[in-house]
Amino acid sequence: MPGDRKATDLDAALAELTPERIERNQRIYADVVAKYYGDPDFKAEMDADPARVLKDEGLDIPEGATVKLLFNTDKLLHIVLPEPPD
Repeated sequence: MPGDRKATDLDAALAELTPERIERNQRIYADVVAKYYGDPDFKAEMDADPARVLKDEGLDIPEGATVKLLFNTDKLLHIVLPEPPD
């Protein structure tokens, strides 16, 4: 059943979220944010092709995935949730 596949995919993805992997991704994220605001060339590359840049920085971005940059403000916060299981 399709719903079973989604639940299995979600279970597999959650199993990969080890403390070490979470910490690694947090370090990469912090480095990317610092480079984005500190290096105009990096910012231009990230604005043009965020999926490629994030892959180059070491994040696992699925092939063919679209990556969008969103910016929080004092009036707008983005919360990203995974696709719900069926």
